[in-house]
Order: sequence, then structure tokens, then C-alpha cells
Amino acid sequence: MSEHLPWKSDGMVFPDRRTTEAQLWALAHGRLSPEAASDWAMPYVTDESTHPDQMDQPVWHALTQMGGADLRSAPGEYLYGGGDYRAWLSEFRRAIEAS
Repeated sequence: MSEHLPWKSDGMVFPDRRTTEAQLWALAHGRLSPEAASDWAMPYVTDESTHPDQMDQPVWHALTQMGGADLRSAPGEYLYGGGDYRAWLSEFRRAIEAS
């Protein structure tokens, strides 16, 4: 596994694999709310100035998933839940191992 350095732009640091995995773990284990996960991820998804020249695809995919962690299927009902978040974490870890 190659080490990926964070990308710095305008004060925001594009998250590295370790940081992304920690956020996914916290979400998957109920230590981070879906809203907090989305609030953390979305600036990196929407602000292209933070994007590195060579995008780390596992990190990018995880960010886009976490960006939607707080989506609702009905009032008071999340579209995604703990099982989904744990699957996202497993998928992220498999993608890291494969790269």
C-alpha cells in the first residue's frame, strides 16, 4: 500500500486514508452522527480546489457515501443506517487492500 499525502488548498486539507477510515469507523459504530459525517465529507466533495491532481479513489468514494449519510427516506427516517455504514467501512478497507 502506498502512502497518500493529504492535499492542501485554501486551508482545507483533503483527507488521507487514515483520516477517512477513522471517520467511517466512527459513523459505523455510532460515534459520529449521520449529520456530522455528512458535514465533514461534503466540503471535500463540493470544493474542487481541495481535490488532489491524482484522486485517491477509495477516499473519494467514501467521501461521496458519507456525504449522503444524513439523507432521509421519510420525515425522521434515514435512508441509510448502521448496517449500511458498516458495509461502507468494509468496502473502503477492501478497496485499500486492493490498491
